[in-house]
Amino acid sequence: LKIVVDSKDGDKVRVNVPLALLKIIENTDGSGGFNINGINLGALQWEKVMKLIDEGVLGKLVEVESADGDHVEIFVE
Repeated sequence: LKIVVDSKDGDKVRVNVPLALLKIIENTDGSGGFNINGINLGALQWEKVMKLIDEGVLGKLVEVESADGDHVEIFVE
């Protein structure tokens, strides 16, 4: 799983997340603070993301543009 964050301040963050780690956080309620560059990714419905991955979906799974201008993409390669 790849997570790409481009902040309005010009920060660029690229994170590769092993699926084993994703299986651990998929059952969190979002309050655990899974943050990348100050953006709380714990609030995503990780069980739905994992279902897509288990079904073999490739490509972009999630795209978010925040009110602050931060851009987040999550995809499977």
